[in-house]
Amino acid sequence: MIISQEWVLWINVMVVMILLGNMFFGYKNGFLATIYSLISFVVVYVLAYLLSPGLSKLFPIHPFFPKEIQLYLRILKIDIYMDQVLWFVIALLLLKIISGVVYYVFKKIHEIPVYHVFSSLLGLLFGIVEGVGVCFVLLFVLQSGLFKNGKDISRQTILKPIQSTSEIVYRATMEKKWFDDLKIDWNTYQKKFREMRKK
Repeated sequence: MIISQEWVLWINVMVVMILLGNMFFGYKNGFLATIYSLISFVVVYVLAYLLSPGLSKLFPIHPFFPKEIQLYLRILKIDIYMDQVLWFVIALLLLKIISGVVYYVFKKIHEIPVYHVFSSLLGLLFGIVEGVGVCFVLLFVLQSGLFKNGKDISRQTILKPIQSTSEIVYRATMEKKWFDDLKIDWNTYQKKFREMRKK
């Protein structure tokens, strides 16, 4: 898949909206609610994923389906998998409700007059961090191999500084470590890599 050159503008607009949106909601909701929102988003999905296999074994759902559907699922050998998916959705919804109640409490704390100013400023700063994190995800999607020209397009957008930073950090840490583990000479690789880029 190839990204059209016209999408550069729209990607830039998307990045600006992500950053401004996260800053706005961080400022509006306060530090505790903002940081809790990010952490709970990850925790809720992980918990739902971890709980679903056990719940599907203890309380299988597919036996309550009509017999024709049960037979169809058994033939395809996805009856257990279907239980896990359904329990994942159920667990996710229940955890989201619990998470929403806690989030509401944090928003109420944010309304306390003395705490409000500091909470808003910290929320704004954390909103920026959260926005940059979302931009990293967007950059990862562009460079994941789904798009042939994803890297070239990302270099033409305002994601370029993030891309450059991530490449430097990656090459300075993880990539070098992998090459050390594989007993490959790092300097030789770097030299060959530069020669290939010149071609």
